[in-house]
Amino acid sequence: VLSLASELGFLCPNLADRTDALGQRLAAQLASAPAMRCPIHGDFSANQVLVTHDGVAIIDLDWACCGDPADDLGNCIAQVECLALSGELSPGRVELVRDALLEGYAHAANRPPPERIGLYRAVKVFRRARFPFRTREPDWARRTAFLLERAEAILNTVRSSA
Repeated sequence: VLSLASELGFLCPNLADRTDALGQRLAAQLASAPAMRCPIHGDFSANQVLVTHDGVAIIDLDWACCGDPADDLGNCIAQVECLALSGELSPGRVELVRDALLEGYAHAANRPPPERIGLYRAVKVFRRARFPFRTREPDWARRTAFLLERAEAILNTVRSSA
């Protein structure tokens, strides 16, 4: 996240102070999170799930590793959030999808979802702030600022683990 903050500050000098501050906050919270060694997908999102009448399959395991399940859950929710921010999904659907995902996780894992999901959600939205430039969106600077603002707002709702 610190490298990404530097990259974003280079791309958008007017956002350099904000990206640096957010990167520092995210890095500090990630560093203070407990070490987790659970099997995770590593890049989990709705695009990685196939559903048929016979069952459900999770695909594209090239990023599979051991880590924090909150990482996969936060990534999936962040993807849905970014779809809403771009207008591809209604904003009201984000919370519905989030609630359904977390309810399904709690049921399947037989325990409540990890508390750090909000932290990883903020990290994943922050990571997506580079995408408008990379995909050559005409208004990439505005979209970058918008994603940065959203990552800040999400992180502001997260209870510090320090």
